[in-house]
Amino acid sequence: MEPQARLRVTVAAAGERPIGCELVDLSRQRSLWTMRFAPADFGIGPEMSPYGMLRVPGELRREIVAAVTRQLPGMSALWLHLVAPYGWLSAAPWESVLAPRLGIPVLRLPRPLPAAAAPAARWTVAVVANAPAGAIWPTGYLPAFARALTTAVRMPAQVDVFADAATADALSRGRTTPALVVHEPPAMAVDGTAADRWSRWLTGRLAGTGVRVLYVIGDGALDGVRSLTAVAADPGGRYRLGRAGYLSGGDIRRLADRLGAPAVGIGSPPGNDSDLATRLLADAVGSAQCGPTAYVDIADDREGRGMAAAQAFLANPPGSTALPIAPALFVYVQPTLLAAALGAAAAGGLSPGDQVEQPYAARGEQIPGWVAASARYLDFALVDRAVKGGAEAVAMTRGAYEHGQSRGLSFVHELVAAQGEQDGQR
Repeated sequence: MEPQARLRVTVAAAGERPIGCELVDLSRQRSLWTMRFAPADFGIGPEMSPYGMLRVPGELRREIVAAVTRQLPGMSALWLHLVAPYGWLSAAPWESVLAPRLGIPVLRLPRPLPAAAAPAARWTVAVVANAPAGAIWPTGYLPAFARALTTAVRMPAQVDVFADAATADALSRGRTTPALVVHEPPAMAVDGTAADRWSRWLTGRLAGTGVRVLYVIGDGALDGVRSLTAVAADPGGRYRLGRAGYLSGGDIRRLADRLGAPAVGIGSPPGNDSDLATRLLADAVGSAQCGPTAYVDIADDREGRGMAAAQAFLANPPGSTALPIAPALFVYVQPTLLAAALGAAAAGGLSPGDQVEQPYAARGEQIPGWVAASARYLDFALVDRAVKGGAEAVAMTRGAYEHGQSRGLSFVHELVAAQGEQDGQR
């Protein structure tokens, strides 16, 4: 096995330097060193703003680079293990600071859960994109991402875009690519929350499709300690930040669950009102689900290659695609998914949901939407037990079960109706 290392970050309850950083050589199971820092070393303090940026201390960065160079030559990956509770530290730019200097992937370690590997014969990405009227990044980035994805994955790929009315109109009038499908926004609704309206739109349009990735792009916001992403209050209207609706990490996981998407992408758009909040949101999603979660800073990935590379690693046969090394990207991924790429034997099996989906992928068949939604119910039920979640987690898994069940019953009803029509024609 190629050498790997883990940077373990902990926060003590008290002390002038409560943040501990320990570098561990995983191949030999030995600690190389431990350093301690004050919150201010990371830019954390009473005067910090949700619109600012954190930092990685220069001393820590230099010691990590020195250790990898001198003590761990040929290392294949550095795992970042943030031990809860870790507060704001997940928003520090660990990957953009370390990956270019180390020349290896820097990967975030989620909770120890079975990995959802997203088996598929077709790679379908559902994108939720919101931007102020006149923003130019959607018409450049989204077609570029679709082109990069179709080049990177070794199977048919499609990007379904669900955007606010102004963004959808701009995309429809701009240059596009065959793999990019822009869905027409629905009529304005009067009932439910913003999360309800967006969920109804996506699940209605993508019924019968096993989505592999839910990719949400929008401005970040903080509501007390809760990180959010802004969306148009109604998908049939325009996005205005002052009158926006918001999706929480729970809303995003619940939507991914209903779509049957085992992987989630979180995009921070150019000019993001609070990139710090978006990073915290990606952490909230990625640390609490079986499947991978990727964050990307679109301003540093305007051609979409970073996010496409992360998805290609999941989509393509194990060991056939290199791990992405992109400063704009950070990824939460289960170590068992990386066994082939890191030269190790798999340390676990498929997640329960993957076991349900695997026969369809093995036969080269599109995974039905109701099967995918039911599979995610199994995975998220496992997460719920593992993290001892509260009412929100229970509601999420119950919603997945009900949604998968209703899709399954609808599918059976359609089969019976079709058979009845055929019998009547005989």
